[in-house]
Amino acid sequence: MKKKETLEFCKAVAYSSTANLGPGFDVFGLGLDFFYDTVSIHKLATKNGKIKIALDKNVNIPSSAKQNSASLSVMKIAQKFKIRNDLEIRITKGVPIGLGLGSSAASSAAAGPARPTRTGQAPPPPQEPQPQSRRQQPGAA
Repeated sequence: MKKKETLEFCKAVAYSSTANLGPGFDVFGLGLDFFYDTVSIHKLATKNGKIKIALDKNVNIPSSAKQNSASLSVMKIAQKFKIRNDLEIRITKGVPIGLGLGSSAASSAAAGPARPTRTGQAPPPPQEPQPQSRRQQPGAA
């Protein structure tokens, strides 16, 4: 089988989380730095507009783009920016599945920033908020 040519790719990670904090009914949540998922999106040379999910062996998550949480944001971005190239989403699971640590959310959250743009480059990371300077009120001393 001939390997498909990758034109460009982007990569991102997302850490685990939990909202199982007792009687908060998933209202309270914490980000955890114990585990993380890595998602890379590869823009292929073929132009059929298809999205494929590639998984590590022995990972029991959906491999269909329509069923995998990591592909939703990528599908929407590809539609919005009219990306015609086939895309391959490679997911490396580091967040354990089924333990309430946000394994689906981690894959989905990593896929957003890893998305290809029109140029194929990842968007710049968000800037840290800068402290607002106090404006002197008119007439204040």
